Amino acid sequence: MATPAQQLVTAVLENGESAKEWLRRQKFGRHRYLPVNICISRGTANPDHLLRRFLTALKNVDPAKYEEFLAGYNRANLSNLRHLDLVNVKHGDILVDRLSDILQEYCPPFTYFGSLEGNTTEYGCWVDSRRLSYAIDNSVVDGFPTGTTIEDATNDPELPATARYIAIGNRRTDFALYTRTGRFLWKT
Repeated sequence: MATPAQQLVTAVLENGESAKEWLRRQKFGRHRYLPVNICISRGTANPDHLLRRFLTALKNVDPAKYEEFLAGYNRANLSNLRHLDLVNVKHGDILVDRLSDILQEYCPPFTYFGSLEGNTTEYGCWVDSRRLSYAIDNSVVDGFPTGTTIEDATNDPELPATARYIAIGNRRTDFALYTRTGRFLWKT
């Protein structure tokens, strides 16, 4: 059986996982990601509304982190979401920013948490197309055409050694992203 240090090296070098993600997974079990390209709040940038939606998203993806976040605030105000009473808008914006930073930790590679590019009132976990294109252009992600199985892609002898991720499909419209070892990450 591999030592924890060997497991970390394997996770980082072979699976393309960050050391931070590996450590979190060891502490809390398999890391859960936010769903990609799913809007969790639409139509408003009101801090009260966003705070409710962001707290719900955090509770769904990591209940322990949700409890940890609530522990730092007046639980009576934050946990009773129907009667949320923020002290002022500035305080609400600060809480929304803190939750945005926390939720970013639950976004899979090449995605971000925030407002949708071009629509500042839709919040969720979205594909960061610039980072993804850069990664594909620099062989961090290797692309395969639609119809390729993940088994064929991971066993391809021409898969560059620098490729940490595999994208299957049309990168401009519809594709799935996997780690080099074939672990599914997300699909557009």
